[in-house]
Amino acid sequence: MDFDIVTSNNTPEKFFSLISKYWAIDDNKLFIHSEKDLREEYGRKFKGIVEKFSNSLIIGNCALCHSSFNIRAKSRDMLIKILNTDNKICEFCELYSPNCLGYYENKGLDVKSQYDDISEMEKFILKGLVNLKSKMLIYRHIFNNNLEDKDLWKLINGLEKKGLVFIERTNDCKIKSFQFPIEIMKLITEKKL
Repeated sequence: MDFDIVTSNNTPEKFFSLISKYWAIDDNKLFIHSEKDLREEYGRKFKGIVEKFSNSLIIGNCALCHSSFNIRAKSRDMLIKILNTDNKICEFCELYSPNCLGYYENKGLDVKSQYDDISEMEKFILKGLVNLKSKMLIYRHIFNNNLEDKDLWKLINGLEKKGLVFIERTNDCKIKSFQFPIEIMKLITEKKL
């Protein structure tokens, strides 16, 4: 991912040197000038000046839809965190794509508490999904070959939003497979749920 330095229209010319030094990074994504060095050269208020008159604009492509997107970073920490994130997802995919859930599976989701909060019917369906695994078996035995069952899809999509199932889809939204967090698979196959 690349980034540009963005300055406000009313930035005094005397601050351009400070701003460019503040945001400058090397090939290893390390800042060239330390905050200590900048403080010695520009005074204690250098950071307030940079925050008031500039930010960085990260330009990348979404890992899901491949469209380009921009993210503004207002601090060095935020800039480095974004630059070091592989497979960044755009805000629209993050909000609307069911495939997004798979990217956030390792965010500390407490699967057991999510499972405890679902209804008995949802638990029954989830157990069937995990045990059948195969898309064709799920279609045959859970959907009874009726893929138009909107109530059942609503239930399964709800399980996906809670992070209990991940539906892998192709670019044209056809379902490739059903996947599950390891914790759910272990709990169901060990008959703890």
